[in-house]
Amino acid sequence: MFAALFRRSAAVSALKTSQKGIVTMILMPEQRLRVKYQSTEWFAQSVQGLAFQPGDLVQVVGRLNATTLLIEMAID
Repeated sequence: MFAALFRRSAAVSALKTSQKGIVTMILMPEQRLRVKYQSTEWFAQSVQGLAFQPGDLVQVVGRLNATTLLIEMAID
């Protein structure tokens, strides 16, 4: 899915290292979330199309644009 998003938009960028964030709010199930990442709240979108709940730990794997993170399920 990340590769498909990357091909569609030049605004997508991968992070050099994946870092963890925490889901704080669900805005649109399986589509738009709020994630606390590096002490800041960000909009986020799942690259896997999974449903998350507030408090879920996620991996931040990239950015869709200047204000939206791309996330996937965190693996402990």
